Amino acid sequence: MNIPRDVFINSMSAATCAGNTIEATFESILAGKTGVQKNIDYHSADVAIGVLDNKKTFDEHLKDTLASLKLQNRDKKTFLLVGSSVGGMLHTENLALANNLREFSAQKHAISSITDTINSFYPFADSISFSTACTSSANALIFGYELIKSGAYDRVVVVGADSIARTTVQGFHSLGVLSANA
Repeated sequence: MNIPRDVFINSMSAATCAGNTIEATFESILAGKTGVQKNIDYHSADVAIGVLDNKKTFDEHLKDTLASLKLQNRDKKTFLLVGSSVGGMLHTENLALANNLREFSAQKHAISSITDTINSFYPFADSISFSTACTSSANALIFGYELIKSGAYDRVVVVGADSIARTTVQGFHSLGVLSANA
């Protein structure tokens, strides 16, 4: 019989348009800085979008963020959960923009592409990708809580990650929910 146990968050990290660490993001929020700026890279109209520092690739940001967590003891009791709305869509978009769809990879386009990338850095017992639009990361966090609470796993790493993809920006623009105000 599994006895329900307490669940604790013992490490967090972040890379956001307001800062590349939790501390930097928090300081930006306190200073009233959002990191959201007018941007025409993703849509022909002026829209305000929050974009990470472009000096690193998405995979580099992901790897650096995970490295900062100092993950240890990844064994058969550690589960990986990833919440993402776009998965590897940006990779496919970049190939299309470069007129290079011959290099298309269904594995790199799939919603599980972020999970696959993380699993290539760190071996986890198992993993699941959630893609439920704006609630993807929240659902991953809730499921991680349930896995630990039930005793199914001792540790769960939950990652919420998305890249800014033109398809997503175009979709939000067509709904009329983007603003030009930064």
